[in-house]
Amino acid sequence: MSKRQGEVNFLRFKTLLHIIYTWAIILGGIALLVRFFPGINLDYAREMVVLIALVMVTEWLVVTLPHGQISCAYAVILGTFLMFGPAAAAWVNFLGVLFARGIVNHGNPIRTTFFDAAQYVFAVAAAFGVYMFCGGQPADRIGFDDMLPLGVFTLTYFAINHLLVYLYLLPRKSLFPAVSWYEVLYWDAATYLGTIPVAALMALLHDAVGFAAAVLLFIPVLAFQLVIRRSVRVELTNRELNVLSKVAMRLSNHLNLERLLDYILREIRRIIPYHTAMVYLWEHDQELFVPAAVRSPYARHLREAVMGPEEGLVGWAVERREPDIIPDTRSDSRLQREPGLSQFLRSFIVIPLLVEGEVAGVFLVGSRRPMAYDHRNLHILSIIASQVSLAVYNTWLNEQVDKVNRYADVVNLQSRREFLRQAREVFENCRRHNLDLAVIIINLDRFRKFNEEFGLAAGDRVLAQLADLLKAELREQDIVARYGGDEFAVLLPETPEMEAAQIAQQLREAVATHPFALGGGRTGYLTVSIGLSFFPGDADSFGELMHKADQALSLAKTQGGDAVAWCPKDVQAARG
Repeated sequence: MSKRQGEVNFLRFKTLLHIIYTWAIILGGIALLVRFFPGINLDYAREMVVLIALVMVTEWLVVTLPHGQISCAYAVILGTFLMFGPAAAAWVNFLGVLFARGIVNHGNPIRTTFFDAAQYVFAVAAAFGVYMFCGGQPADRIGFDDMLPLGVFTLTYFAINHLLVYLYLLPRKSLFPAVSWYEVLYWDAATYLGTIPVAALMALLHDAVGFAAAVLLFIPVLAFQLVIRRSVRVELTNRELNVLSKVAMRLSNHLNLERLLDYILREIRRIIPYHTAMVYLWEHDQELFVPAAVRSPYARHLREAVMGPEEGLVGWAVERREPDIIPDTRSDSRLQREPGLSQFLRSFIVIPLLVEGEVAGVFLVGSRRPMAYDHRNLHILSIIASQVSLAVYNTWLNEQVDKVNRYADVVNLQSRREFLRQAREVFENCRRHNLDLAVIIINLDRFRKFNEEFGLAAGDRVLAQLADLLKAELREQDIVARYGGDEFAVLLPETPEMEAAQIAQQLREAVATHPFALGGGRTGYLTVSIGLSFFPGDADSFGELMHKADQALSLAKTQGGDAVAWCPKDVQAARG
């Protein structure tokens, strides 16, 4: 058996155990309810319906944390226990949670809703057992002597509740940092401490005045839950700012893009829960989006999953070019048919990484739950994604500088900086005197693969010969420069569009038919992609003129290389 097959079998085994555990809790909880049922005094059915409604309200106003939810429902549960006993507390808890999350389930599957309701039954049963073991009295005879047993009841209920939920989430434990568990425990403990006195007062008022007076105490419970909600939001805002600060600091001194991206994916988990997070970056030579950073239980497999510019979620982002939320992939007919992440994740935040107006990558996070993300999540991730785009751009600039430095002594042409300085002057002169001007950007096709096959020394020879070939083919008034590592730029002053297009085609043909000496008696043939832009037809400014030429070059690349492309009014392409 291969290692990969072993991992798959282990994953299936864990999934099977999780299914068994989930249904054991659900069926066990229902069995306990059946056992509890004879202990319910149906004379108080109307009161219990009201208590179920109160539990539902607390569940609807649940406070959401990055990795959990808390409510003040324990005030109702403890109050029910004190007024009507454990059987009523178990049934009120189960039905209140089941109805509340069945109506507003926050995207959870049905089995999760039943599990959440059933595990509370276990919590009540275990807490009542410990309560009686510690000498507690039945509900109708509880007095001040029962304060210690009631404290133990609360601790047991709290512990069993969190233990069962922890075991339910254990298969995904690697997705949640330890700090998230402490956070949920902290805030949930705060709600328990704040609501226990209210529950005790509810029981006292019920005995002294009546049930209606006890229900009125639910109002401060709701107020307390709203205070908790506001406090949590302040805490989350502070944490978001902290994450943004850390990312910005790391961005200012990062040396390795992949390590930076991995760090960012780790940090955002502190504020936004996800099952899988990925950053795809555009690979020019392969003309594919390649995973640059992955955080997922399936990371090993996802790192091998390259995507075309029209495939899956990546294609969706490239097409839309704006950050967006996909609330449920099953409601999107296009994503239903696409392989990959959308087949096992239900909701996403997908953000294209734009560099100089082009999609240089795609940043996405996904959850198994539908409707897992909101616009607050989208906003904070959009800010982080803009920082990622800046990091990608800086890395690209550094690579270009490295290439320029490496080829400085190889190609006897003016530098990119000198070309841009001179080209701006020529552009201003042409605009002032209403003269035509054309820009050509030339890029060697699949040159990285060539270097890998023949070596960098052969690549250097090719660049030097290509520079000589371009100078030989161009006119005296034309300006040619090394624009990047394997890119050249040509300025054609006072050249109409048709003539410039003919020159570009001549350059393409000259390169395609030229035998390049590779060293050691070897020769080889290469092709180029050429982007062409014109003034005044394409642009009103020099920056726009260069940008249009670069866009045209990208178009030529999409033709498969060995092509000339330009963008007058409608984008066109020509191939020899």
